[in-house]
Amino acid sequence: SQRSSVQYDEAMEILRSCVQALSDIGAQVFFGAVNLDRHRYSEWGHAEPIGAAFRRCLSNADSWFVENAPRETGIVVFDSIRESSKSDLVEKSFHDLRRGTDAIPDRGQLKHLCHDLYFGNRKYSTGLQAADICTYVIQRHLQEKASIKDAYEILKPCIFRGGVVP
Repeated sequence: SQRSSVQYDEAMEILRSCVQALSDIGAQVFFGAVNLDRHRYSEWGHAEPIGAAFRRCLSNADSWFVENAPRETGIVVFDSIRESSKSDLVEKSFHDLRRGTDAIPDRGQLKHLCHDLYFGNRKYSTGLQAADICTYVIQRHLQEKASIKDAYEILKPCIFRGGVVP
């Protein structure tokens, strides 16, 4: 219908504006995604996709610090997860890679990330809301949705590193 089309067009314009705002402030985006079809039949097919994607994202974030801010440390904030088993999995994935505290010399693979992972509520966090926007655009791009092309082209220069596993 005419009304649905207008609402959709307006929504896409708002999305493009939000992505443009992220681009204008120089946001850096790193992501991890899982190709579920390939993952299922890979040697890691038994692993939870959320853990695989999160590990890739963490690795990409640490790489950004290595290349752009080697003396700095970042904090990882993850959207609250209702399912405690998935929340525990995300936390375990983080701590498997980032051991100890900042005072311990062997901090694991994620040397530029703070010693713990923090969960936040997107309702109160513009950072998590911005991450949701990026996630939506990247996911739709990976699904080859033509409707997202303009927003993705705006976001693309902000993507420091992304990766699809396997």
